[in-house]
Amino acid sequence: SGHVSCNSYDQCTCYMESAQNASDWKGLSNAAEWTGADCSLRTCARGISWTTVATHEAPSVADEAVLLSGMCDHAEEAECSDQGICDRATGICSCFAGYEGSSCQRTACPNDCSGH
Repeated sequence: SGHVSCNSYDQCTCYMESAQNASDWKGLSNAAEWTGADCSLRTCARGISWTTVATHEAPSVADEAVLLSGMCDHAEEAECSDQGICDRATGICSCFAGYEGSSCQRTACPNDCSGH
């Protein structure tokens, strides 16, 4: 696919995202830009998840609280913010109704905010 590097043991790694310099990342992870067995599928923009549920007692990413199992939380860097479907051919999120943005990261304004 041209989006992969392999070693002499045929262990392959898909290419990662890159920034102009390290300060551009501001603490975000350097995630794979391509996915799939042959690294031919695009990944989509990521944002904070709208719908993650805590599975064990853990600190919340949203605030200083400790969440118990079953409580709502927000995972960081979820593809399409868990509110859309990633088109693997283009790398563009198709957001569910009520969400918009490159990673479905914001709620849509009803009736186009009445023109405001």
